[in-house]
Amino acid sequence: MQVNIFDAIKSKTGAMAVFLFKGASLPTELRALDKQLGGMIEMARRTADFKEEKNEIMLLYTGGLLPTPRILLVGLGEAGKFDATVWARAVGTAAAALQSRKICEMAILIPAVAIKKLGASRTGLTAAKAAGVAAYQFSKYKTDQEAVFPPFNFFGVAGLAARDAKNFLAGAAEGAAIAAAMNFVRDLGNTPPMEMTPTALAQTAKNIQKEFPKVKVTVLEKAEMKKLGMGGVLGVSLGSNEPPKFIVMEYFGAARARGVNVFVGKGITFDSGGLSIKPADRMDEMKFDMLGGAAVMGAVRLIAAQKLPVNVIGLIPATENLSGGSAYRPGDILRALNGKTIEILNTDAEGRLILADALSYAAKYKPKTVIDLATLTGAIVVALSDQYAGLFGNDEKFLGRVLSAGASAGDAVWPMPLNEQFTNLIKSEVADMRNTTAGKSEGGGASTAAAFLKEFTSFPWAHLDIAGTAWSMKPQSWIRVGASGFGVHLLYELAKRFV
Repeated sequence: MQVNIFDAIKSKTGAMAVFLFKGASLPTELRALDKQLGGMIEMARRTADFKEEKNEIMLLYTGGLLPTPRILLVGLGEAGKFDATVWARAVGTAAAALQSRKICEMAILIPAVAIKKLGASRTGLTAAKAAGVAAYQFSKYKTDQEAVFPPFNFFGVAGLAARDAKNFLAGAAEGAAIAAAMNFVRDLGNTPPMEMTPTALAQTAKNIQKEFPKVKVTVLEKAEMKKLGMGGVLGVSLGSNEPPKFIVMEYFGAARARGVNVFVGKGITFDSGGLSIKPADRMDEMKFDMLGGAAVMGAVRLIAAQKLPVNVIGLIPATENLSGGSAYRPGDILRALNGKTIEILNTDAEGRLILADALSYAAKYKPKTVIDLATLTGAIVVALSDQYAGLFGNDEKFLGRVLSAGASAGDAVWPMPLNEQFTNLIKSEVADMRNTTAGKSEGGGASTAAAFLKEFTSFPWAHLDIAGTAWSMKPQSWIRVGASGFGVHLLYELAKRFV
């Protein structure tokens, strides 16, 4: 996606988006434009057709009064509530609305308040990221080309002072790169599970190595995992004919003496629940159960593309969880890489089993920090809906950095409790621990899952349960259904804090 800066009145793009606060006077940057239009914008504001609510749109036709044939009015809501999220959703709404009308280019008139509140660089980053994410469509399998939107290939900007243009463009370039990384992850998640197998996910990592030689990729096969003692990954994989893969991505952008930080991502490429089978309703969405691993892969790729001077390791245990004749059973006991034994009460609590091996493997790097991302529990969706990822961990300083990175990225996270009370709920009579609680009355499923993972950490660690945020089948005006790309920008921002 190209980004240019030019004079508002002279814009020749397919449409120009202008942004309006509810009930506010027409801002300075719009007065000259509206004068050229004979007061068309002010007239639209006085009608009941356009109320300037958040993400409300109204399309006007300029009738030759301007080089651009269309003006798209976009509501920002109340001026006092304007922030980066409001700005992102407004720009995304504009991009998606125009693209759905087969208009693949637009200019936006930057509101002065955006530069004032966010700064030129962040305004540019947020806008370019939002446009890139909103214009994404997964159309690989569509045969009706009329149902396919054109790629969004031009994003122009008007209304910027010269002193802000350079910073805006630098931010926009970074935002476009972030959007591309998120869309890369969305492609992985939206691909049918019969194609996005553990083998295919591992091959994707190898392709990244070809594109960015600084990313060294190693894929541990089943025999190597047996030799190491990765009983969690191997146990979960028993019901599938697809071989498991353990993907290691190493990026050293700084001196090795500076140490490493590790990203871990759950890579269950399809989750039927195993013998503790899930209900049929919405089981198709379980192709998204690898989005934690995909986010790690996309983040490492983005960090390499942006040449950040940091050292990051990505670990992605990948397997299917099916119910074939060799599948592991409730009542079985698995031994993780670090030697701890796990009693299986429910084969649908499988993500924590493969993460146990990955977290144990992370210890070999003597990491400064480790963060894992996983679509781990339905309980976190009950607690936080699709609005936040749940944040758990064992180090307050590191958790603060994750919260800060999430706020900067627009990936909303919420701190959740993790204490001995939850650890006690996963104690086993026949093994070191069990993979879930014994009954259904204890509650706190997201916290007990995090307590399980904590048993495999010996370093500053954070866990993000992204089950509510990694995908959505509810369309929004600023993003289409399917995988969301959540976590990529957060990990990238976190990596910038390692510099």
